[in-house]
Amino acid sequence: MPVLALPAAAGDWLKHESDPRYVRDPATIASTGSARIVPSGTVLGRIALTTPAAGTAAGGNIGNGALGTVAVGPGAEPGVYRLELFQAAANGGAFAVTGPDGRLVGIGRVGVAFAGGGLAFTLADGASDFAAGDAFAITVAAGSGKLVELDPAGALGTAVPAAVLVDPVAVPAAGDALALVLARGPALVRADGLAWPESYEADDIAAGLARLAHLGIVARTGA
Repeated sequence: MPVLALPAAAGDWLKHESDPRYVRDPATIASTGSARIVPSGTVLGRIALTTPAAGTAAGGNIGNGALGTVAVGPGAEPGVYRLELFQAAANGGAFAVTGPDGRLVGIGRVGVAFAGGGLAFTLADGASDFAAGDAFAITVAAGSGKLVELDPAGALGTAVPAAVLVDPVAVPAAGDALALVLARGPALVRADGLAWPESYEADDIAAGLARLAHLGIVARTGA
C-alpha cells in the first residue's frame, strides 16, 4: 500500500498564539503568472514598494541637469526623499540625500552613480551648472501590500519576512488568492517547521528568524 504524505498544517509549526483574532490577519497572496500551491508555514514577504521611483526638480533650480531613472532596492521606504546640492562646481557638484524621515542616507556627486537608502540613480550635469540649494524630490510609492513567497533578491520588500501562511492556499495563474497569515505575536513557532526559499543557507534563515522575532513571532527548535 502506498504511503501518503499529508500536506503541512498549521499545527505542525504553530505551537502557541496569544489570540488568533489579534495575531492573524486576512491577506492577499499575489499571482506570479503561473498556478501554484503555497504550503502552510511558508514565510512570506510583502510587496511594500513600487519601482522605479519618480524624481522631480524643484521649481527654483539654477542648474538644468537631469535626474536619471531611480531604481528602488532593499532598504528603501515609501515616501518622499530629498536630494539637495550643498556644493557647487563647474560641471559637477555634491549633494545630500535624506529619507522620508529626514535622516541622511547618503552623499553623492553630480555625474557619478549614487546608491544609498535603497535608491540608485545618477544626477547628470546640464548646460547650466547646479547651484547650492538646488533640489529634487524623489517619490517612492507604496506597493500593493500583497504577500508572496520570500524572494532573496526581491527589491520591493519581498526579501523581508512579513508573515507566515497559516493554511495552504492555491493561487491561480491569473488572479490573486485570499489567505490567512500569522502577522504578529505573541506567538511561538517550530523553527524547522517553517518553509524558506530553497537557496537559503543557515545564516539566511537565522536572519529571517530574527526578523520574525521582531514581529513577536518567536521560533524554537523542536518547540
